[in-house]
Amino acid sequence: MVVSPSPEDRPAARRRPGLPNRVTLTLNLSLTLGLIAGCEPASPTPERRATETASLQEAATPPPTPTTEPEANPKAPQRSTGQPEPNQDPASSRPTADQITAPDSDRLRPLGRSKADLLRVGLVFKGERFDVELASTIESRGRGMGGRKTFPAGTAMLFVNPGDRVRRYWMKNCLVDIDVAFIDRFGRITAMHRMPAEPPRRPRESTASYQARLKGYPSRRPARYALELPAGDLDRLGFRVGEVLPMPHAPLQATATAGP
Repeated sequence: MVVSPSPEDRPAARRRPGLPNRVTLTLNLSLTLGLIAGCEPASPTPERRATETASLQEAATPPPTPTTEPEANPKAPQRSTGQPEPNQDPASSRPTADQITAPDSDRLRPLGRSKADLLRVGLVFKGERFDVELASTIESRGRGMGGRKTFPAGTAMLFVNPGDRVRRYWMKNCLVDIDVAFIDRFGRITAMHRMPAEPPRRPRESTASYQARLKGYPSRRPARYALELPAGDLDRLGFRVGEVLPMPHAPLQATATAGP
């Protein structure tokens, strides 16, 4: 084992008078260069510029619209981005007619992605346009509307499953009342329910106890989709069990990942 001598045992270094310590000069110079380098962002490489340009030109999957953007003139009116601002009523920003995916379309017309990173499309139900989030993955179908404090008018969530089976939904971690319509692979409504928000899980309540007290809402017959709307929309728009809703089934099914 090698032991380093203590400072008291080391011979004093001779230093020529009037000259600063070389270590001090090196340290000061390194710190100065470090501070200068940290004040300026690195310039993007040509490869990175090409990638960013290609991403902006990709029309099929437009990136989320930024919530804030610097303006050259603060008094100049802001241009509409086609996506509601956080405090804007989405009812005033429903998809326009040319943003709607027609029932006979073989591809979806994306509106962008939601704050939950779900694909948004414009669909028409009962003659009314909706900004619809697609819950088409195992994770998004399991999460649903859980944790959300609002369900704005003019919006909806469509659960897209790859197969048909009798389904049962509950209001786990859901904070707002929800209307749900279960729909089979032909677009026929098999069941409808108003699902009121359940009392939240109590501090000392176990997961098993909490889930045991949640009411289940069945599809009654094999269903492939579940359409969730703000509470009251099913009655307001006159949805009926047994009626067929025109839907773009092929492109919707193309988004569904494996799962029940």
